[in-house]
Amino acid sequence: MLLSTTGYTAAYAQLHNADRPERDPLPDVPDAGAFLAKQLGSLAAQRPGTLSARVATALPAPEQQAQLQALLQVAGMTLA
Repeated sequence: MLLSTTGYTAAYAQLHNADRPERDPLPDVPDAGAFLAKQLGSLAAQRPGTLSARVATALPAPEQQAQLQALLQVAGMTLA
């Protein structure tokens, strides 16, 4: 009963560095998906036929390939 006589009470103290504000790593890029699609499209135009095979091996899941294809389609780009 030493704790009750010393006046100790449990309190919540938030750590100073525990809650950092989220920092945008690319503040100049408003839409990262469109930026990726445009960059991949321009790279594919520079080296036709090579990027699509690499993307197919890097993204083996059909869902991933479908998501990338959707980004490319919205940006008006292709990997052919």
